[in-house]
Amino acid sequence: MIVRKYKSQIIFFLILTYLIISKNTHYNFYGLIKKPYHERQIWLYGDCDRHGFGFVKKMLIKYQIDENIEVVNGRNYPSISSLFYSPNRKNNNNYKFIIHANKEEKELDILENYESCYFVKIR
Repeated sequence: MIVRKYKSQIIFFLILTYLIISKNTHYNFYGLIKKPYHERQIWLYGDCDRHGFGFVKKMLIKYQIDENIEVVNGRNYPSISSLFYSPNRKNNNNYKFIIHANKEEKELDILENYESCYFVKIR
């Protein structure tokens, strides 16, 4: 009798529990609270894989770049240029980040290389 009365609530609770466990909600929530913003960005966009956020961020800090630089991704991922773009800074067309480069171009001087990520200067 009690089961029939609360049948829909029990089914909802079971489905909700299954979704929480299968999607690692507890782990994701813990990571959201404990990890700093920069680590979460690398976790989402990748270091030198996927979008190459970590590589680009390291190079911007290392070379103290305060200009907008184009980010080109050789794979089927959208560019992350908008994550680093600021309308108050000028565009720099002398440098470029190339993520997942398939071949080297002769008109580029490679300043930094990590796995398949390149920070290059255009001649």
